[in-house]
Amino acid sequence: MVSTGWGGPNTVKKGFHATDVMKGDYGFSVNLFRWSTHEKIQTIELPELGGPMPFEIRFKHDPNSPYAFFGSVLGSCLWLLKPESEGSQQYTAECAVKIPSIEV
Repeated sequence: MVSTGWGGPNTVKKGFHATDVMKGDYGFSVNLFRWSTHEKIQTIELPELGGPMPFEIRFKHDPNSPYAFFGSVLGSCLWLLKPESEGSQQYTAECAVKIPSIEV
């Protein structure tokens, strides 16, 4: 099972304030759990520049595939979550698509 460090309910329900990100009220990590024992087996810390507020993990439609994607609310990357090597239980996250910022 995979979860993100999006933000706690009390932080989210009061509305978004950029200062809350700087205070650490929102997360920069993705957590992997062993489903059978409910134990956390890995935390992947994302960089401050591309990984604030990761959310909405989506696995491939193939149930046998170990790959997943997620975005970050304030980051500019679409992240690929994948095993470190074939058959590995350890995962890594890499920026698969970087979206350039634009001035509006």
